[in-house]
Amino acid sequence: MGARSSFNFLVVALFIAAIALLLGAPGALAGPLDQPPPPPPPPPGTDTGGNGTGFLAELEGYVWENGDPQKPVNGVVVRFTSDGISVDVTTDPRGHFQFFNLGPDVGTLDLADSKWQSGTGGIILQPPPGRKLKANLAALPKGKALPSLVTLASSASSSRAVAGETVTFNLKVTNGTQAAISGLTLGDQLPDGMTVLGVTMSRGDVVGRSANAVTVDLNALAPGDSATVTIVAQAAQNAKTSVSANRATVFYSEGPAVSSSGKVGVLSGPQALPVTGFGLPILAVVVLAAILVLARKLRVKPTA
Repeated sequence: MGARSSFNFLVVALFIAAIALLLGAPGALAGPLDQPPPPPPPPPGTDTGGNGTGFLAELEGYVWENGDPQKPVNGVVVRFTSDGISVDVTTDPRGHFQFFNLGPDVGTLDLADSKWQSGTGGIILQPPPGRKLKANLAALPKGKALPSLVTLASSASSSRAVAGETVTFNLKVTNGTQAAISGLTLGDQLPDGMTVLGVTMSRGDVVGRSANAVTVDLNALAPGDSATVTIVAQAAQNAKTSVSANRATVFYSEGPAVSSSGKVGVLSGPQALPVTGFGLPILAVVVLAAILVLARKLRVKPTA
């Protein structure tokens, strides 16, 4: 009787251990297979900070027909849109407009008029707190492009990225005019599903930064001079497959804004179960099988 009680106790103990293994197993199934390694740390001199605090920003500028400062456009509506909210102002006889108390979220400055277009698809910017920006817009007839001697070239290290991978965006602004330009500001908005890891530049400072956009004050450029901005971005781990543009714009005090864009595809990452997730369930099955075999052997009586 004592031997049978010991056997029953052993069977129950092993059974409880197997159940505990099964109950603990789901936690091991949660992670995706082959998680990509974490991105390397940004190089020295890289800006990785966030936004500052302070008073809200002001934004002013002029609207010129075909980008010609001698042809101001009166009565055209200029719109700043940020976080789904739009604010409109109308230009005066000088073509001048001004916004107060903007920021600190990323927004787009553009014309809101059925007759005109800006030619850039809107200026991307994040108004730096406590500062005053100047941005001019060209008023172009629908369907007309604006030639400019101030150029913005953009390129990407890859045209696609799997979730967790990084892409480097290189932006170059060149002053092809015969005069210095000032108040030079670059704004960049990343493709859907990508976030900013770091920003480096040949000159100037990062004055605005969010999860997926950067604003850089490049100060001034002499005739023929160039400035570069490099943005390292990462495709989010939970990013959905999509193809969208990296949009960059540049505005400055003496002329109209220019823009550049390039498409990048983001691919969702693998979601297969990890190998380690099968260890505990298999072990539990083995334990249960051993219990049944042991129980059968102990219950079978030897024949005379």
